[in-house]
Amino acid sequence: MKRCVTVLVCLALFAGVLFAKSAKKTGTTAKKDSVFWLYESTTPDHEQHLRNDLINVVNSRSKDYEVTIRFDANYDQDLRTAMLSGTGPDLIQTAGPSYVQEFANEGYLYPLDDFAKKYGWDKILFPMMRQLSTIDGHLYALPKTYETMVIFYNKTVFDKNGWKVPKTWDEYEKLCANIKAKGITPIVSGNANWRPTNEHYVTIFFNHIAGPENIKLALEGKLSWTAPCFVKATETLKRFFTDYFTPDYFSYSDEDALSVLASGSAVMYPSGTWNFQRIDGFFKETGQEWDWAPIPSAKDVSYPLYEVGIGATLSINAKSKRPDAAAELLNTLYSDKQVIINLNVDWPGEWNLPINTLNKNDFGNKIDARYARCIDEIGHAVNAGKYGYTTWTFWPEKTDQYLWESVEKVFLGTMSVQDYLQNLNAAFQADLKADKVPKLPN
Repeated sequence: MKRCVTVLVCLALFAGVLFAKSAKKTGTTAKKDSVFWLYESTTPDHEQHLRNDLINVVNSRSKDYEVTIRFDANYDQDLRTAMLSGTGPDLIQTAGPSYVQEFANEGYLYPLDDFAKKYGWDKILFPMMRQLSTIDGHLYALPKTYETMVIFYNKTVFDKNGWKVPKTWDEYEKLCANIKAKGITPIVSGNANWRPTNEHYVTIFFNHIAGPENIKLALEGKLSWTAPCFVKATETLKRFFTDYFTPDYFSYSDEDALSVLASGSAVMYPSGTWNFQRIDGFFKETGQEWDWAPIPSAKDVSYPLYEVGIGATLSINAKSKRPDAAAELLNTLYSDKQVIINLNVDWPGEWNLPINTLNKNDFGNKIDARYARCIDEIGHAVNAGKYGYTTWTFWPEKTDQYLWESVEKVFLGTMSVQDYLQNLNAAFQADLKADKVPKLPN
């Protein structure tokens, strides 16, 4: 145990030195201060887009500080270690509200209330998104992007076979059976490079079969996760996995799935809107056409239904020496229309900001019409309060981890649906008792 503590302390000290060096890289400039942003790993092209579309814009307007950014393949681990050491970047990016709650409770985040009032963020953010980032009455984060699950499909193969996009769950099941009868894989997916992909499917089947009303009751502690509606949803997921998913699920990466979809050997890929940034490249290689559609819904569940998730949040380090400068960067990102448009043109699916000051008309013909349609439809649904719940945004972290890890045993038949849901309910009740469940928006 002492050895573990020693290693952790050493890592924290190393992180402090590492972050201090990152913050001093601007010593050759005439500006006095640096605002440091640690960002998750991405492609070289996307790195450059973020620098050109946002970082350089902010730096060109600032007279007394400069924003520096570093892209880190071990982002999550390095961020946590740095926060433990009392350092860390000025701008903190997390994977969602449950992480914000954890950091805020530990005193790592700077309250944004005064900045929100100064810049009018309360007026431009979707109300439910603002509520998800508010803890004990204080705003601690701005949602960086909101996302949903959709069906990406091979339109070329659909048109060739005369298949129509399903809207009801019965139509979906019949379509999958017809596709399989033709020797084509109905649904392609895989979790080889990201095991939490499993939760995407729990999210889909819980929302579109059990329904968001029942999920809300369960998240409020008013309905057990062992209720018949969740049993039906999980049993249907297991059947779909066995009958209609690609047999190579556990060896397929996200890139493999997109490649197979573009080839036409599989025709539907239920995935997140983050894949708008990549899908077109795969289809250009095959010369086929793609499109997207809302996930079908069961008889008593509304359609179209978009389960909402927050893919990332942005906060300010409580120990930042220039919280005002970090806030200026955030304000540029959330209020400068040209910056937002450029980011969405260059990096679609990653900068779908939950704000009410833009619509598809602002983008004109600069972005793919299919992506513009998706932004518009989801925005209207969220503002109207007609949305579902993604597990990675509304479930407590430990319960969510159990959810996506253990559902593999259900897929493989080594755990019954009943045992899975009983254990899920037990994990959730423990989180609920410990006040770890994110507060639902009104």
